[in-house]
Amino acid sequence: MALLTYQKIKNAKAKQKEYTLSDGSGLYLRVLPSGKKTFFFQNVKDGKKTKKQIGDASLISLENARKIAFDLRYNQATQPVKKTLFKDAAKDFLAHKQRV
Repeated sequence: MALLTYQKIKNAKAKQKEYTLSDGSGLYLRVLPSGKKTFFFQNVKDGKKTKKQIGDASLISLENARKIAFDLRYNQATQPVKKTLFKDAAKDFLAHKQRV
């Protein structure tokens, strides 16, 4: 299974139906028919499937999505995921705006 790359994320085009691209270890990129791309984490625990949205791929870098998925997977986050998610998303957004 090939890991996601920035180029694969950028080149993922909208189709008539929603589809996903896997990064492995439960991290996925969901591409909607509208073209919106979001990261989410899917895990099976005690026979139950859980799915958590990490965030918009235009605001969160692949590296940060992997870090968040790692924290979710091993429950080792020192802060609640939402606080980490917002802080990381804000940093990524500001960094992107400075490059443009």
